[in-house]
Amino acid sequence: MVNPETSSFKGYWDAFIYFGLAFNFLLQPFTMAFDFASFDLPPRILPRIREWEIIFDICYVINIILNFVTAYQHDLEWIESPSDIAKTYVRSFFIVDVITTIPPMIMQ
Repeated sequence: MVNPETSSFKGYWDAFIYFGLAFNFLLQPFTMAFDFASFDLPPRILPRIREWEIIFDICYVINIILNFVTAYQHDLEWIESPSDIAKTYVRSFFIVDVITTIPPMIMQ
């Protein structure tokens, strides 16, 4: 069980995920609006962009899994019961996380 209060890993992981979200937030409009293949880019740039998109998509799936084993705080108490964590996560952000993560992985 990962407790965000005592685990430095969770803080670093969240920072990495936020970086990935910012990266995708900035890059996605360009990839949707422009055909990078038509630009005179060096041949190594386009595959690198795709690689980073795939890496972050995989990390988002890992983040969904990690959310099932991460304790959460409720009324100043840390809830560490796996069933309570799963119920709370499924009722809150799970559907949003799956909808925003899985389709880009399928379309690539």
